[in-house]
This record gives sequence, structure tokens and C-alpha cells, in this order.
Amino acid sequence: MVKKFRVKINGKIFEVEVEELSEVSEGNVQEYSEIQPMSQASGIESIPRKSEPPVSVQSPSKGLKANLEAPKTVQEIETSEEHNNEALKIVTAPMSGVIISVNVKPGDKVSAGQTLLVLEAMKMENSLISEYDGVVKEVLAKKGDNVETGQKLIVIS
Repeated sequence: MVKKFRVKINGKIFEVEVEELSEVSEGNVQEYSEIQPMSQASGIESIPRKSEPPVSVQSPSKGLKANLEAPKTVQEIETSEEHNNEALKIVTAPMSGVIISVNVKPGDKVSAGQTLLVLEAMKMENSLISEYDGVVKEVLAKKGDNVETGQKLIVIS
């Protein structure tokens, strides 16, 4: 089974696919010399549920260590000095579709549970709800935009 993960290596975030080759028990470490980044456009067979524990991958001979976590619709990203060390929340499209309304603008205060925008997919309206309290930093989509799964839509600080 192939699973998709977000990996942070040396401060850079990559999307990777991990294929389960055999059952791994505690203490049994398989070493791989290369981890390939994957584009958002690549298809995936399964997405791990949030309840699944993170996976740790180590390669002592290459000096690499990576923690793999399941991708989320709203991702908390630790940012560098360019964002004044604030933790930003990125709201992404959970599926491809068309934006039919945007209910916030930069500078708006939002509360957890508030509808940020509405996405139409397969003739159904899907409200994207804020999981956090904060202030809208950026709105990256507008009414009528076609969006793809994983596309960044709104940034909240």
C-alpha cells in the first residue's frame, strides 16, 4: 500500500510517497539512500488518517533523519524569519472544484467554526470551516476560481 506524507528535511517541506514493502516491527529499521519529493499533482492510492501515528525514517550512513506525518487540510507550518517566526495556518482545498463564495478578506478576524469559503464539487456545496482563531493574512482564491486538491486558499495567522 502506498501512503502520502509531508516530510520536513533541513527546514524544507516535501510531499513523499511511502510504499509498505513488509511488516516492520519495533527496532527493525530499513535503510533507503534516497527520498524523492512528489508533486501535488501526482495521484495517490490512500491518504493516512489523522489518527495514524507519525513515522520516523533514519539513514545513519547519509546523516538524514525525517519524521513523516499525514497531510492535513489545514496545515500549521513553522515559518522562518521572513514571517517573524509566527505560526501560520494554511487552508487548502480538500478536493478539486469551483469557489462559489469567499466570506473573508485580509485583515478579518476569524473564529474556529467560522465559514471561510464555499467550494462546489460534484454539484455539492462544501463549506470550508476555520479550525483556528486568528487573522486572515492572505486570500489566494476568488469567486469563480477552479482549484485543485491541496491548493492553498487562505492563510491565517
